[in-house]
Amino acid sequence: MIRISGVIGGWEVDPEEIVYLISNSIGRLDIEIDSVGGSVIGGIKIANAIRDYIAKGNEVHIIGGAVVASIATYIAMQGTSFTVRDNTTFMIHNAYLPVQGDYNVLRKAADLSEGLSSILAKDYSKKSKIDEKEIKALMSEESYYYGMEIKEKGFADEMKDTETDLDKNAAMALTIETLKACNNAIIANENVSFEMVAKMLPSEDEVIPIEAVENQIVEIVQDYYSDLPYSQAMAMGGNKESYNAERLQTENNTNINKKTKRVDRDFEKFGDTTWR
Repeated sequence: MIRISGVIGGWEVDPEEIVYLISNSIGRLDIEIDSVGGSVIGGIKIANAIRDYIAKGNEVHIIGGAVVASIATYIAMQGTSFTVRDNTTFMIHNAYLPVQGDYNVLRKAADLSEGLSSILAKDYSKKSKIDEKEIKALMSEESYYYGMEIKEKGFADEMKDTETDLDKNAAMALTIETLKACNNAIIANENVSFEMVAKMLPSEDEVIPIEAVENQIVEIVQDYYSDLPYSQAMAMGGNKESYNAERLQTENNTNINKKTKRVDRDFEKFGDTTWR
């Protein structure tokens, strides 16, 4: 059993660790999700790992905890089956990307958010059999479902009765407050330029496999990690080893360039006699 509990992306759930656990599992795999979401990129990485594991002939059964919201719902859609409890809160919305910059950066970030949201919508539609256009409308409204509603809408395959006193309104209120805390954490820790990422989204006349777009987004955002402060890189789901390796390589290249420039300068100043 693998548990994804808390905010995804460096605060409580390390995507790299989850990916490692999934890829090194054997046979049937059960994953329990109790999360309000977190890093979109981290969630995509986990979702890709689940799909890859199933592609090898394995089954992945996902169980919903008290809350399955935001990017955590996208992960839940990847399983062979998805079971919720009668007190599970399920929420879908458009991709949330905290970004700072001028109108060019913000416009491109909006395009990226729309592109990412379309990726999510395709999987929601595939699972629920709801028309993709309707799914996008539900995402734009930030739609909440509770217990049996999740199964009735087609997002879950089964529902377990917990035999507990149910209070839908209280569960919804708690989920909303937790989401606010999650978004505040993202704003504080996740600030990266998405200019290059936006360019990788397919235009209307291009036909690019969704998996390819997802992988390209992950790769390009990873390229930014070496230029970010350490805390921001880790919050975005960055890998500590690759971050350190890239930073070390950058520092080595910088030092080499400095030495080369100094040698060239001295050679021009003193001429050939310096080297005899």
